[in-house]
Amino acid sequence: MWGRLSDFLGRRPILLCGIVGSMLSSMLFGFSMSFGWAVAARLLWGFLDGNLGVSKTYLFEATDVVYHPFTFSLVGASSGLGRLVGPIAGGFLSCPAVRIPGFDVFFFRKFPYLLPCLVAVCLAIINLLASCFFLRETQLDQVPTSTDTSENQSLLESDEDSGIDAQNGEEEDLESEHWDDTISRQGPAEDQSSLWCCRPCCKKICRPQTRQGSNKSVPIRKLLRDRRILLSCVLYGLLGFSAILTNELLPLLLVSSHKHGGYNFDTSEISLVLTGSSIFQILSQIVVFPNLARKYSYKTLFRAAIFMFMIGTVCTPFMNQMTGPIPERDGEIIIENATEILPHYSATPSNVPSSQQPGPSVLRYSARETAFNTIKSNNDSNIGKCRLDDKGGKTHVAISDVPIKVWAVVVFTTAFGIVGRVSSFTAIMVMVGNSAMPYFRGTVNGISQSFVALARLLGPIVGGNLFAWTTENGLPWPLNFHLVFYLAVLIDVIILCLTLLLPDSINKPRVEDIREDEDENLTDDESVLYSSDENEQSCSSRRTAVIA
Repeated sequence: MWGRLSDFLGRRPILLCGIVGSMLSSMLFGFSMSFGWAVAARLLWGFLDGNLGVSKTYLFEATDVVYHPFTFSLVGASSGLGRLVGPIAGGFLSCPAVRIPGFDVFFFRKFPYLLPCLVAVCLAIINLLASCFFLRETQLDQVPTSTDTSENQSLLESDEDSGIDAQNGEEEDLESEHWDDTISRQGPAEDQSSLWCCRPCCKKICRPQTRQGSNKSVPIRKLLRDRRILLSCVLYGLLGFSAILTNELLPLLLVSSHKHGGYNFDTSEISLVLTGSSIFQILSQIVVFPNLARKYSYKTLFRAAIFMFMIGTVCTPFMNQMTGPIPERDGEIIIENATEILPHYSATPSNVPSSQQPGPSVLRYSARETAFNTIKSNNDSNIGKCRLDDKGGKTHVAISDVPIKVWAVVVFTTAFGIVGRVSSFTAIMVMVGNSAMPYFRGTVNGISQSFVALARLLGPIVGGNLFAWTTENGLPWPLNFHLVFYLAVLIDVIILCLTLLLPDSINKPRVEDIREDEDENLTDDESVLYSSDENEQSCSSRRTAVIA
């Protein structure tokens, strides 16, 4: 919806509306009094904030083709930065009444998660003010009318230099310098004829033309009949499904016992793993991907990144076999200071014979079960409340006591898969933009984002239930905890097979409109008037003349 509106109203107003919607939903989430309220606030956030798809459209249009690799790699880098800073800031600012001196007031005791939401709203306000003053519109006259069509014809019949307006000479010179600079960066002249026209004399010729008097956008069903658009959106959605599977299952795997492929990690140790992986993600997106994009096509980079993602996914359930278990954590979870948590389970009366005394494993299990039941019984009365317990819930092994080989294998394997996953997202985002013409690019990005949203809705449901089933069924490999990771790998294989159907033209911005075999069967409101071969040849010769 938001992507389609951006094609009608422009990118800038939709982006501003998305920021306001994000502010509103964040405030509602901070004031949530129940789980249902929190879920409703998050659903409202998803409905009001469609900026992800629109912002990708804006980035595509606001930068030159040669800068697209670096521009879209910043999206992946910002995602890594968010994973690095967001959990730390959110965890520190949550429950300020018990964590931060001076904040122990009734307001923050009643709404323990309001402070991080207020900080997010303040950042959104800064973003909104900066956007109001500095954000310019990129969708300028993208859908020409019949007047533009007649202007195009007059330009085609005119002399080579007649398209330059004398009264705009100074502005034309600046754009000419920009054009020449773009050409010098692109390489051989034979590749330059496929560039989207940047000279003023070519803009009107190469713009997509609609039927006379029609300013309506292309129907979605017609867009999905185009191979480039459909394949790029489907690939984006499948990648989102595979990514959410591995992203959500990694913490579940790490907190599991060695029997189920994990290390009995706690939340702080998982945070260290994700933090280390985020650093690799940021560096790869800023340094590695833009340099590789200068030498290889986006389709090639996408395939390589998917293959890299597959290797990381396959290796993830084998990590504990490469390192072996942490000896002190092998088996059941050991609770430190059990005598202080559950005194009646930590000691045995002296008059009981040693042969009848329960073993350590029984004590550990009893303590664990009783602690769980105690927490469960108090759960209803403590929803949304903040508790600090310095005695319970600690693992027997400190973070510093985890073997270095465990950290090395876990962080490297996780980072390897994340770098491949994020790089594949960067490549497919550019290809989605390349598959569309400017006047319906917002709609195409909105469609692709809807595919990903659906995948991220179904992924945790499928992955979580499948992982729970495999850890309880007691079946051997590959029907144990490996199964859900192999499902993600299978999806990646399907993605690689579908890339064989992508045309090579997906590597560059689209310069021809959607074609229909039987154009006469379309209504005036639904069809698009495609540029004739003569116009395309004239535009190509015009570009060649400008380059020369």
